[in-house]
Amino acid sequence: METMKFTEVGTKTQLLLDDHVIDDVWMIRRAPEVPVKHLGNPIFPSSGTVIHDTDERIFKMWYSVSIPGATMSLGAYAFSRDGIHWEKPDLGFDGAGFATARGHRYEGAGDRNLLHTNGFGPVLKDPHDLDPERRYKMMTKRDGTAESHGGRAFAAFSADGIHWKDYPSERSIVRNSNDGNGMVVYDERLGKYINFRRPTIIAGQKRLRPEDIGFPDHRVKKNIPIDAALRDMERDEDGSFSLPAELGFLDEEDFVHHHEAEEFLHRYLRHVPYSNTRALRLWTEKPNLLGCNRRIARAVSDDFIHWSEPEVVIRPDELDPPKLYSMHVSLYKGLYIGLLQVYHCWGRRGYPGCPLEPDTIDLHLTFSRDGKNWERLANRPVFIPRGPIGSFDGGMLSGCALFEYGDEIRMYYQGTSHSHNIPSGTGSPRVRGLGAARLPKERLVARVAGDEMGVLLTKPFASPGDSLHLNANAERGLMKVEITDPIGTPIEGFSARDCQEIRVNQLDIPVEWSGGRMLKELAGQPIRLRFYMHQSRLYAFRFDA
Repeated sequence: METMKFTEVGTKTQLLLDDHVIDDVWMIRRAPEVPVKHLGNPIFPSSGTVIHDTDERIFKMWYSVSIPGATMSLGAYAFSRDGIHWEKPDLGFDGAGFATARGHRYEGAGDRNLLHTNGFGPVLKDPHDLDPERRYKMMTKRDGTAESHGGRAFAAFSADGIHWKDYPSERSIVRNSNDGNGMVVYDERLGKYINFRRPTIIAGQKRLRPEDIGFPDHRVKKNIPIDAALRDMERDEDGSFSLPAELGFLDEEDFVHHHEAEEFLHRYLRHVPYSNTRALRLWTEKPNLLGCNRRIARAVSDDFIHWSEPEVVIRPDELDPPKLYSMHVSLYKGLYIGLLQVYHCWGRRGYPGCPLEPDTIDLHLTFSRDGKNWERLANRPVFIPRGPIGSFDGGMLSGCALFEYGDEIRMYYQGTSHSHNIPSGTGSPRVRGLGAARLPKERLVARVAGDEMGVLLTKPFASPGDSLHLNANAERGLMKVEITDPIGTPIEGFSARDCQEIRVNQLDIPVEWSGGRMLKELAGQPIRLRFYMHQSRLYAFRFDA
């Protein structure tokens, strides 16, 4: 006969994003909190990696400086005392005369805070490496193609985050790695570096030509042959393409009807925003190529140089558009927290605000205990919303940072005013910048009870401490907690009737019982917690030893 399994809780904060410590709920739903954006956004004209250096008590940012026509960027450095107002120090390098391996030249404005590296990418401050010359690590992308280098991941190291040395390798340190942000975190539990990026081994290969394997041309052809139209496309000054205006109108033949999907989405899922899938257009913007190269893969390393093969850990499902662009990952309170870019790439290019808003990118919240098995909320709500049309973040968002700062979670993101691949020459200015947003600490996702009483029951665990504390908002409702034995029977003195009412909104609420017994009497005993909730939101709980 199997014995009951107990969950390890200890004195660590238990976030309630997933069901790791939860056994059952009744009339309780999950809902993300909406981060509050800084009113002065954008706070910087570019973005990259942002950290709060607790040793030096300053914020640091490494950001990208574009090189026209090149697939790589130069890096630059800035710092801030408050994370809002940024300064560019003189590092002695302004990029004058800098040229990539393929001859692309930097034509910047002369800022002298550039980093002398061959490419640029996410930066990790790593206190775990015993080599002080590798205190800072950068996963870079160099000018060139994935085919010629075996991938697109290279490394650079620094003792101070300012003076960098490229790791001497002509081959990618991560095989079969595509571009994307190449986000790296260090997991102390594993003692390993974890890299999240795009893979090259996928179902719809980027250069797959359907006609080469006997399938019909999958693109829409109207008025004039689209092959000829694509041949006539010319690059604009910024390197992008403009579609010819003579492509003409679409008609019924250009669409495939999916009445079943329309009915299912409308009647049952009701996800927001509602997408009309009755007419799903089959079209791609690349000539003859599927270009379906956007998923999230994971690679692991002991030393930042030798990496495992990237393994896909997040792929689009039935509720997603066909591409998930990239993902910023942070470790927070024992969880991997991802800011996932959901790329609305169905349909033709267009402006934000058009029907279905093609080529826009939203940020969704995703989370994992091990970095391999990821979860999102069932109704797929947008986490950090895009701004209004015309704003710096009205077209696309990408995550830059998420960490705890004082009593808040500070988030940084890059916003762009335009959609991905939107044609140039349309009269719409392209604006991008760094945005800041925040939430109260630990309040990423709430367990919510409404007008009817809801109940949440934890899994059994050994009682670890002398006092129980909640992060909760019950100022307009009521919350009570009772302690039960493993089979759910309330323990005398710790029932819901004995619990003092919780009617406040605080980050740290001590739970008290009026039965005269002390929680330390239960130390080491197997218990469960049962939360009774009305018009309230529960975010986390923890025990103090």
